[in-house]
Amino acid sequence: MLLIALLASYALPAKAQDLLAPFPRNQDGRICYSDTLNASGVSKDELFTRAQIWLASVNVPQGSLPVTDRAGGVMVVAGTITTVWASGVMIPVYSIRLRFYEGKVAYSLTNLNNAIPNGPGMGRQWFRTVEEYLSCTDCGYKKAHEGFSATLADELPRVVKSLRGAILQPN
Repeated sequence: MLLIALLASYALPAKAQDLLAPFPRNQDGRICYSDTLNASGVSKDELFTRAQIWLASVNVPQGSLPVTDRAGGVMVVAGTITTVWASGVMIPVYSIRLRFYEGKVAYSLTNLNNAIPNGPGMGRQWFRTVEEYLSCTDCGYKKAHEGFSATLADELPRVVKSLRGAILQPN
């Protein structure tokens, strides 16, 4: 009986590592960093200006323009993070939506999609959600997925930290 149990355990597939575990997600299952930053005594207009200055530090996809509405208190920005590993390059594209109020800014960083640039042997450029890419357990790219997940787990909080710093502690 013990022998049968041991043999059966070898036949079961190993539990896949959840590469999305390090990331906060919204109700749709998409990676999402969101918060409200309190900056008591700072005007809505000044907070908007601080965000515009921060925007200069964001890697923006080619051809992408931020949507800015100072009077309406809204800014939507697309940004990129370049990840490099031995077998290629992947450039996740994300969006940050900022809402400005007197003394506070609400932000949401989400909508991460992969862009794989054209290159030798890489074929055409294609897009896929980061969540779909990291959930693929039978794609044959386990090491790439693990490296990509680790890079995002480092880089996305850095983007958020830089935004927080620009809004709450401007130079």
